[in-house]
Amino acid sequence: METGISKLESNLTDIKVFFARIEENLESVASSADIKELKGKVDGLPTTLQLLGFVIAVLAVAGLASILPCKHTHMTSQTAS
Repeated sequence: METGISKLESNLTDIKVFFARIEENLESVASSADIKELKGKVDGLPTTLQLLGFVIAVLAVAGLASILPCKHTHMTSQTAS
């Protein structure tokens, strides 16, 4: 019986050490408030479809600008002599 109690005491010591390690690890893990804050920031980012739409719109404007004739008017300063 004495050996069984010694084993139990030894196991209990091991369990205490194990729980201390778990507690250390839990302190470094992000809290639920941190995760909610990140989720809020990610929700504010544009979706892939929105980014694709923006790129297509920019390319369309650039394409139209290259097709349409561009009329430049040069203002020359007239000197009164």
